[in-house]
Amino acid sequence: MVPGKGNATLKIAAGVDDRLDASLVPQTTQMAVACMALASMLLVQRHARFRLKAIGAIHEALLAVRDDDADLSTLELDPKLGLEAVAWNKLLGERQTTQIRTAIQQAKETVHDKSEAVEGLEAAFDAVPYGLALVNGKMEIEHVNGAAAVFLQAGRPSLIRTQVSTAIKDPQVLAAVREAAQNPASKRIALVVETQNLGSLRFTIAPIRHAESHFVLMTIEDITQQRVAVAALNSFLAKAAHELRTPLTNIRLFVEEALEHFERDPVATSRCLNVINDETQRLDRSVAEILSVSQIEAGSFELRRDDVHMDEMLQKLKTDHEAQAKEKRIAYEFDLPPKLPIFQADRDKIALALHNLVGNALKYTLDGGRVVVSAQMEKNRLTVAVSDTGIGISPEEIEKVFEKFYRSRNPLATNVKGSGLGLPIAREIARLHGGDVTAESELGKGSTFTLILPIVEETT
Repeated sequence: MVPGKGNATLKIAAGVDDRLDASLVPQTTQMAVACMALASMLLVQRHARFRLKAIGAIHEALLAVRDDDADLSTLELDPKLGLEAVAWNKLLGERQTTQIRTAIQQAKETVHDKSEAVEGLEAAFDAVPYGLALVNGKMEIEHVNGAAAVFLQAGRPSLIRTQVSTAIKDPQVLAAVREAAQNPASKRIALVVETQNLGSLRFTIAPIRHAESHFVLMTIEDITQQRVAVAALNSFLAKAAHELRTPLTNIRLFVEEALEHFERDPVATSRCLNVINDETQRLDRSVAEILSVSQIEAGSFELRRDDVHMDEMLQKLKTDHEAQAKEKRIAYEFDLPPKLPIFQADRDKIALALHNLVGNALKYTLDGGRVVVSAQMEKNRLTVAVSDTGIGISPEEIEKVFEKFYRSRNPLATNVKGSGLGLPIAREIARLHGGDVTAESELGKGSTFTLILPIVEETT
């Protein structure tokens, strides 16, 4: 619009070069391709850098895995790093599972080995015939066998890990265990404790040093029978000495008297010699009895079989004891069959048994009494019975008379000399031959002791 003139129109015209337009088309295409290529390279580089980041993280994790103590849970990668990270995490999970399984298996094997070791220790403890208890430095019982549990009168499980003072009340034993636990250089100590229910127990306490730990091994033995055996041995020796001393004293006294009256009084001298002879025989029998008992105790009381002429043996038995019977005015009789067999046996031991039976009958028969020796054959056995009208034996003592050194409580037997070995030896001899010695008695009326022997006839 032109002021004052009205509307106007401006037209501009220019010429176009067709050659320039044709040349720009291929350049534009090339630039577009280049841009697309550049964009593609940028995308590839970005993706490659992302993948390389995951691989780098895996590389760092692999370096850490070389340490066996590494915590695998800290080596996991961010799953956003790609499939490599996911695959890596899966491998870590599998390895963790394997490690856990291996650890569990090792733990089981360790527990099993320890269990076997404990069971082996308990089996070894139980194989020992006396009580064993292992005590640690805290005065706690760590191991104990069945025998010790019996001696301590408690169940084995209840003793484990309990204080020694709970199971043992004796102050001397506790003091010894405490000293051994605190001082491993202390000496082994043995103490004997008398109990009401279990008899005599011997506690042996010995310190044990294991690495840096201190232990105490306590053994418990029942020595009741040992003490009884020792007491019996001491009693045997005392009685044996007494039995030997008495005839020796009599022999010495009558030898002195015989020497004194040798020239002036032949009658007194003869009497002394008779007494000496009797005491010598008594001494010989006592020595034979003591030796026999010692052989029986040692298990060496053996038989030496030979031909035994029973007729001759009984005749000698009668002769040997006639003087003793005559002195007490005892009717000493033999009731024998016309003929007795010759058989195989230990002649000396059979003679000793018969002498013991007859000697006992004469000793325990009062003056003016009667002793009868009878013999008879019954099938394949010989019985020799020695009957007397002596003081007799009460029913409660009838078997006790076969015990070594047993003496009857009957007041009438108090002053009768004897070792208390004759009957036990006679029975042992008979039983070694396969026979026995039996006893029948009535108090105040007399006794009958019967020697029973199986017949083993002489070989031809």
